[in-house]
Amino acid sequence: MLFAVLEVMTRSVGCVVGMNGTPLGEDYQGKGVSVNRTVNEWVLPKENKLDIFLFWPPARDFEPRTAQARLRVSVVDVKDGTPVGTEEIFTWTWPLPGLPEGYPFILSQPIKIPIQPATELWNRAQPVESVSEADQRQIITLLEQFLAALRAQDHTRLYELSILKFQDKGRADGHSADVMRQVALEGYAELTSGNLVSMRELDVDRLVFDPVAGGLAVRVSYGRGQPPIVVETAEERRSVDVYVAKVDGSWVIVR
Repeated sequence: MLFAVLEVMTRSVGCVVGMNGTPLGEDYQGKGVSVNRTVNEWVLPKENKLDIFLFWPPARDFEPRTAQARLRVSVVDVKDGTPVGTEEIFTWTWPLPGLPEGYPFILSQPIKIPIQPATELWNRAQPVESVSEADQRQIITLLEQFLAALRAQDHTRLYELSILKFQDKGRADGHSADVMRQVALEGYAELTSGNLVSMRELDVDRLVFDPVAGGLAVRVSYGRGQPPIVVETAEERRSVDVYVAKVDGSWVIVR
């Protein structure tokens, strides 16, 4: 099984790093970020690109030569759970050799990823350039249904509301629908476990709807990496990132 892998490491610089407009690593305070994850579910059938945005954190005075960033994309061959080969696709480091260090810095880098994961979403989703008020209302209704199931700790209903997300993730990573259903149920049980303190209501006036992946999906957030679903226990704060798409005329959770 071949996996596209994204690795990101930053220090002392704000960053948003992603693929095809989808943020996969964010740090708005410059504390540093470390990402090492498979991205098969975000690989598009045709063209793919990496998005790099670096900025100096506004709360700090500029200190030259203290910021560092490294990004690497590779394809890893995994057999029986063990990596047996790696092909490096792209590497990038910051600061750029021989050039002055300046902010903000933006790079959109086309890359060729020599695998085609068996995802279905990109062939089924209806592309959108922007999210209309009517579509926003439908998405908000979907999120309210998800929150209601979360409050009821109805893990089966939560899975039903996000079934395409888990089935497509399974296709991307070579897992069966039965395996991914169990993964979903266990994940939602973990999300609602412990001493629950609060489950935040949706603040619909603050929601941001950002088309990503060439408009084939929409990220729903409160902006700046703040997820819309937040569960707080006595021990920790848990959150759920939400990506939706219009499939067969209806908005559904897809990532």
